[in-house]
Amino acid sequence: MQHARDAILFVHLIAVAIFFMTLGVEALAVMNLAKRPAVDVAQTWLSPLRGAVSLDQYALVALFLTGGYLINGLATQGEKMGFLVTLLLFFVIGGLTGMAGGRYRKLQRLIDSGGSPAEIQERMAAPMIQSALRMRIVLLAAVLLLVSLKTDLMKSLIIFGVFLVIGIAASFPKRQSV
Repeated sequence: MQHARDAILFVHLIAVAIFFMTLGVEALAVMNLAKRPAVDVAQTWLSPLRGAVSLDQYALVALFLTGGYLINGLATQGEKMGFLVTLLLFFVIGGLTGMAGGRYRKLQRLIDSGGSPAEIQERMAAPMIQSALRMRIVLLAAVLLLVSLKTDLMKSLIIFGVFLVIGIAASFPKRQSV
């Protein structure tokens, strides 16, 4: 039984590594797209971005499943209830990932259909893309904290609330100075 748990932990750690790598690729691509590059340069950033978002979603599913299995080893019922908050965070992160992926696909379709460069550049710098990325990064920090602390339900809800507020604040678009 211990070998199966070790194998599941290994898969979990690989999924964590993949998740962080894909988030890094996405952050680099989004930062470069926000600079409103020429359409051909944007195409260069969109190719790995679409792959990263797809891989990111598979990593989230693997993290959810393996984490669910690993949580059974927790000592107390309170810690297991706290894990439910972590699951909620995964659903929020997954939803934001899906939303961002949809925006990337729309941008790619606009480029493929020969949309105007002005419209393409406007979509590249859409604040929602950057906001979703910032929110996911903050919520990921909350997940890491919850997993490492293994708190009960009430403390987990407080941590979730604090990080949610931080994420909302971080997701507001930066003001452009005139």
